[in-house]
Amino acid sequence: MKLVLLAGLLGMGGVMADSVRVYVGTGGEDGIFLTELDTKTGMMSKPILATEAKGAGFLVLDAEGKRMFATARGEDGNSVAGYAVREDGTLELKNYQSSKGKGPCFVGLDGTGRMLMVANTR
Repeated sequence: MKLVLLAGLLGMGGVMADSVRVYVGTGGEDGIFLTELDTKTGMMSKPILATEAKGAGFLVLDAEGKRMFATARGEDGNSVAGYAVREDGTLELKNYQSSKGKGPCFVGLDGTGRMLMVANTR
């Protein structure tokens, strides 16, 4: 799951930047981490905590890099979390919404960036 986000970030835009932000969801209690990938050397910086989050295993960033959505435990244990991306790359929790099922395991945006989709294990 984490590699899918990395591949998506590397494919954004036509020109490769010297460094790219990479977000990593742990899927556990730790949260979502932020690191920088040096595209010339392939080295990654030491990760920092972008936000505390429970169950953030799958992440999706919008095309502008201003909003992120993640699977989450939230209030009912089966949620999707919405975040605003701050200038420094850290995340500000905006809200939780029920995934309308159990065990959310995927989130994705449609081509317009207006429709969020979630898949549950049951």
